[in-house]
Amino acid sequence: MLTSDELYTVADGMIEIFDKLNEWAIIDMSERIVAMMDLGVESLPGTVIYLQWVAEQSGLHYSYMIDRIAKLSDISSEELHELFKAAGMTSLEHDNLIYSEHKLNVPKQISYERMSEANKQIIEEMYDRTKGEMENFTRTTADATRNTFIKACDMAASKVAFGYMSLEQAIAEAVKQIAKEGATVTYPSGHKDSIETAVRRAVSTGVNQMSNQLSVKNALDMGCEYVIISSHLGARINDKNKIANHYGWQGKIYKLEGKTKEYGNLREETGFDYTGRNSDPLGFSGYNCRHSLFPYFLGDPNPYKQYDYEENKKKYNENVKKRELERKRRKSKNTVNGYSAAIEAAKQGSRENTELCKELETEQKKEQEQIKKANAELQELEQPATEKTNSDEIPEHEAPVLVKTIDKSNQEEIRKELQIYEENAINEDIETAYIITTDGEVYNCFGTDSRVFPDYDLGDKLHGAIISHNHLPDLTEYSFSDNDLMLFMEYHLETLRGFDNKYIYEFTRNPKNLDAQPSDWMNFENYQHAAMIDKARKLGIGYRRRKNDQGTGK
Repeated sequence: MLTSDELYTVADGMIEIFDKLNEWAIIDMSERIVAMMDLGVESLPGTVIYLQWVAEQSGLHYSYMIDRIAKLSDISSEELHELFKAAGMTSLEHDNLIYSEHKLNVPKQISYERMSEANKQIIEEMYDRTKGEMENFTRTTADATRNTFIKACDMAASKVAFGYMSLEQAIAEAVKQIAKEGATVTYPSGHKDSIETAVRRAVSTGVNQMSNQLSVKNALDMGCEYVIISSHLGARINDKNKIANHYGWQGKIYKLEGKTKEYGNLREETGFDYTGRNSDPLGFSGYNCRHSLFPYFLGDPNPYKQYDYEENKKKYNENVKKRELERKRRKSKNTVNGYSAAIEAAKQGSRENTELCKELETEQKKEQEQIKKANAELQELEQPATEKTNSDEIPEHEAPVLVKTIDKSNQEEIRKELQIYEENAINEDIETAYIITTDGEVYNCFGTDSRVFPDYDLGDKLHGAIISHNHLPDLTEYSFSDNDLMLFMEYHLETLRGFDNKYIYEFTRNPKNLDAQPSDWMNFENYQHAAMIDKARKLGIGYRRRKNDQGTGK
């Protein structure tokens, strides 16, 4: 099995690869459309000059797109293959911890080469299927961007010809149209998606199906008749379709073959056919599903929570809104990049394009405001309800204090500073953070009972910094939160430390400093810790946890 967090991020690497294609396509089209200024108004729609220019520019864009997609396919295929193999090994490792607890004989270490041929076959079949799906939809991308370019050109030319806009305004509007459309894929049904949406759906669905097929096959081989499905707050809700209602079947135990009075059949209740033939795409392991299963032995505890319906529905609606805001923000970012490319092209054009630059810069500022607005709304959604205020995105808290300046190259001095801070902060009733910047400035930041805000308080000063912060005993998960991990990655911190009354944990840039998976990962104290080990391994960073001798729970 793979955790819901692992499934949520499993496609990120592939998306990053294809996002480069999208970014290039937008920039290339934006730069080309600026050249309409050189044609002049008199040469616009219907003239031979205009038709030749559109044909030439769209043809060049198409040929470059084909070349880039071909090169990208080679890179992405290799990345995808490694991703499937790594996900398969991770899935088996998680399951084998459970089998080991029940004294069943399993390999201590798993490598792809030492897997059974049956397991390899499942991985290879799902990889080939996903790869084929991605190759099919990327074939349509070059055609789509060429058509987007031609359509934007014709729309701009028509608006100028009919006197609706100046040529400068029409070009600025065309850049916006191009950037918001971006690189798309078209399915045989005619449905269109952004390339990011298509890649995320294909990869996450393929990996999840592979992981669950592996888990079921090995459960049957090990004589395990039951499986349990994970649960998470905000699961999909459908009051009319039992299979599509993920909230209804998550967190429960199912029988693989047949059913009992207490436990229903996996396929009947969730729509998942572990043979890979007749699964319902709306159900478990279907489109964009982040649930996973793992082997279950009767009498074992169920670690998954059954969430209140209204609480889950509220979170589900928040997630829908969050995805919508993320899409809007992404499109606005693409548009800003398109305007930047167009502005540079206008400055280097064969004629003076001062007015066009002004028009593009004005529209660019509007999109930048949209990004700020989306960021504020997303921040509001992501904050715990107890921290939200009516007047500000960040709850009211004390301002940071510059404590001193030290020699950043003196490792012994840094160690002592952190030790003194952590000994004192263990008894705080709010979260605080101790920051040592690359310039040697030492700051103390103050938060609330569940969060601290060094990124808000210090901004760019955090880049490359060393940070330690406390977690309160009543709220800790005995490891870092996902927000902590994001802070470490976003600001490329040198070190991030966290501590509570039982443990001290640390992210570093050395991937060799990585803890082994705990065998009893299912208990509350180790669950988040185990998840962070997997995330750190995938990100190529170090992560370790040890007992806190200063805590009350030692």
